[in-house]
Formats: sequence, structure tokens, C-alpha cells
Amino acid sequence: MPTRSKFGARAGAAAKAKAKAKGTEVLRDWLALTWFTDSTPILGLRRSVWNWLLLVGTAVIGYLAGAAVPLLIAGLLFVGGAVTVGRAMRVMPARRRFVECLVEDTRQVAGHPRSTTAVQVPASSRIKVSRWGAKNRPLVMDVTFAKTAPAAPPLARGLLEKALDQVPNPYTETGGGWVFSTNPKTGQLHAEAVPAGDERG
Repeated sequence: MPTRSKFGARAGAAAKAKAKAKGTEVLRDWLALTWFTDSTPILGLRRSVWNWLLLVGTAVIGYLAGAAVPLLIAGLLFVGGAVTVGRAMRVMPARRRFVECLVEDTRQVAGHPRSTTAVQVPASSRIKVSRWGAKNRPLVMDVTFAKTAPAAPPLARGLLEKALDQVPNPYTETGGGWVFSTNPKTGQLHAEAVPAGDERG
């Protein structure tokens, strides 16, 4: 029979593994959002572009100032890191939950398979959001549907489009909507949010 110390060791190992996995997830989210995928516009530029500009600017200041203001440079890097890590910890899980809910809402019409203990089906493999807008709402996404799904036939594609029309996007409050097309190479349904008055809408 396992002793209490063995149970404690197992619990400690499980806690360490969980903490390591969480740390890896936060690091991956921070790298992806901060430097590559954050498409939130600020003064006409993506937020990720601003992050690169600020990093380069800080490095240039540090190089020109030399050892004169090391604490200032370290402080800027620390504050910038804390802000971007905090944003990644808030934004990325919210986006994943959004996609997971969207997959669940369109599961029947799109024929999304369910995960099992043997085979995990990531939500992002069924609905890929390539650009996000304000309030963590999608701007551009591609939806993969099963060949046997109700919406698979071209004439029935409107079933999936109708379901996606209910998805809020950054232009929803101002009367915007979605424009749909089919990717000829992948067969995926491509959805792009457009503002009110856009001739494509």
C-alpha cells in the first residue's frame, strides 16, 4: 500500500508538471500575441508592429546611452514585459474559449468531430481565426467542415453561413456583417467581417 510520503511525492510531481505546462502555455501565448498575431490596430498599425518598434527603440536608446541609464532601460523592459505578458494571459485564453464555443455552435451544421480520449481535435483545426479585432472578436476566419456535413453541398452552404452570421464581429454594433467565399484550394468556408456600407456586404 502506498505510503503518505509516496502520495505526497506524486501530488508534488503533478503540481510541478501542471505549473510547467502553464508556464509553457503563457510563454507560447506571449510570443505569439506580442510579436506576431496581435492585429489590433493602433494609429493605423498592428499592435504587434508597435511592440517591435518599441523594442527596437528601447534597444537604440540603451545603445546610445551606454551605461548612463541602465536602470531606466531595465525598467522599460520590465514594464513592457509585464504589460505584454498580462495582456497575453488575458487575451489568448479568451480567444481560445471563443473559438471553442464557435465550434460547438456550428458542430451540427459543419459536422465538426468531437474529441475523444484517444484522439484530440483542437478547435483551431476546425475554425482558424487569422485576424482578430476589438473586444476579441474575429475579423477573418476559415471554417473546415466535414464532407458529410449538412452544409457540405455547395447549394447548402448557406446553412453554415447563416450560423456564422450570428457571430459578433468588430463591426456588429455599427451595422456591419460577414462576407463569405469558398477557398478553391482547401474547400474551407472563408468569412471576413466588413463594416456597414461595404459593397461586398
